[in-house]
Formats: sequence, structure tokens, C-alpha cells
Amino acid sequence: MNTLVEKITEVAMEKQLNGNIIGAILDFDNAINLDSNDYQLYIYRGSAKCSIKEFHEAIIDYNKAIELDKNDIVAYKYRAFAFGELKEFDNSIHDISKAIELVEVGDYNANYKSHLYAERAYYKSDKKDFNGSINDFRKVLELKPYDSVAYIEIGKSCIHLKEYNIALDNFNTAICMKPNLSGPYYSRGLAKFLLNDTVGASIDWLRADSFDDGGSFNLFLKPFLSTNEAAVKFYNQLVSLK
Repeated sequence: MNTLVEKITEVAMEKQLNGNIIGAILDFDNAINLDSNDYQLYIYRGSAKCSIKEFHEAIIDYNKAIELDKNDIVAYKYRAFAFGELKEFDNSIHDISKAIELVEVGDYNANYKSHLYAERAYYKSDKKDFNGSINDFRKVLELKPYDSVAYIEIGKSCIHLKEYNIALDNFNTAICMKPNLSGPYYSRGLAKFLLNDTVGASIDWLRADSFDDGGSFNLFLKPFLSTNEAAVKFYNQLVSLK
């Protein structure tokens, strides 16, 4: 990257940081016109396009970046995100899998590797491959044994698979690690409810409500309640008694 291209790129990044996305894209255009063989410029422009939800256009840029450097992990990772926003989860999984291949043969730390496995797990969950998601989160735990989020996500997938006791075990582990987070209590309460332990469910849900700002409820419990009328009725009755 020559000095002029570097300067234009710096200005573009500053514009993007300050919310001037169109201006940033125009500057990236100019930089690419001056140096069309720099794969990073296409990644930068693709990222800017993603920020304004131009995912199809962003994918074109990521395609070009990968054409120029087939071993760049970031390009695969970002393209996976764009595909995910378009609900093309098979393509997302393909790209993250490629990124994982590259990471496994490179000198990367456990945190970075586990992050990629977690991303792929979420995409598998999005396409309702819950067993595949569980397998990837177990890989996360091999790399980061104290990752409470992985236990929570395994538990949530187990609920989808109607493996409620296994879900309960995973939520218990997550709560032991992070006893002051509301999310695991919402999830464990649901597992208990589905196991007909309404007393245990009540205790967990009331505890979760006591220190939740609404965000954890929407993330951990609301999606499941929407498909279970009995749970909705019970939870609403519980809340009305507070």
C-alpha cells in the first residue's frame, strides 16, 4: 500500500468511525482505483457496506478479497457475517469452516479459535442444526473450559431437542460459574418447567426478574415462551403475583 493509498484509507476509516459511511465508501473506491490488488481495501469497503446493510455488495467485495488472498481469515469471517444477515446460513457455515481450517494450521491463540467455533455454532443453531451447534460449543469448551456462555448455549439447544435434563445440567454449570447473571436462571427455569418442576421454575424466574433489565428475558426466555402456551400462562401468572 503506497503512501497516498494509506492516507486515503486512514481518512476513510475515520469517516466510517464518525458515521459518514457513504463518504468512507467513496474514499475506499478511490483507494481501490489506485491499488486494485490490495485485498485489505476490499475488506474495508465490504465492512463499510455491511454497516449500511448493503450485504450483497459487501459479499462482492469479500469475494474479491478472497480471490486476491485465499488464506485471509478475516475475509471469510466477514463474508460469513454478510451471508448470515441474508439468512444464507449454509454459506456462513462454509466460510467459518474455512476460517477454522486456516486457524488450525496457523499460530492463533485459543480465544481466537474458540470465537470461530462459537460463531459457527450460532449459524448452525440459526438453521436449526442443534446437534451441530452443541458439537461446536463443546469444541469451545475444549479450548476455554470456563466459558459459561458455551454451557448456556448447549443447554438452549438441548431444550430444542427436548433433552431437558441435559439442558438443566448445563444451566447449573453456567450458574455456578456466573451466579449473578439473569439469563441462565431464565433458561434453567424453563428447563425445570418443562420437567414439571413448577416450584423450581418459579424460584429461578423470580430471581432472574429481580436483577434483569429486560434484555436477558428477551434473549433467553421470550423466544421459547412464544412456542409454549402453558409456559406463557404460568410465567404471566407468576409475574402478576409479584
